[in-house]
Amino acid sequence: RVRERAVKSTHDYGMLKCKFDHLTEDKASLEDQLTQMEERLEMRDECVNQVNDKLTETRDKLMRENNKSRDDLKRKNEALQEHISELRQSLVSAEAAKDMGEIEINRLKQEVKQQ
Repeated sequence: RVRERAVKSTHDYGMLKCKFDHLTEDKASLEDQLTQMEERLEMRDECVNQVNDKLTETRDKLMRENNKSRDDLKRKNEALQEHISELRQSLVSAEAAKDMGEIEINRLKQEVKQQ
């Protein structure tokens, strides 16, 4: 009976040892898979960071260009407004000169009539 128990215990030990070895192999395989996944995640994070950096750089460049364009347009608009104002003043002066010329012509006509 003791011998049977010893044989059975030895057999049970062998089975448990075999299961333990398989679990140890499975654990090592899972650890390798985890390491590979972590490495892929790190590479993905690096790629995401590079893309984010490039996007930020592009956005900043576009914003600078947009601000420059807006400032250029503002300056051009101000210059055009000033030019329009000058043209209006010239028009008013020209109309006044025309009126003065017509008055002078009429006066001269009156003088000619009186003579």
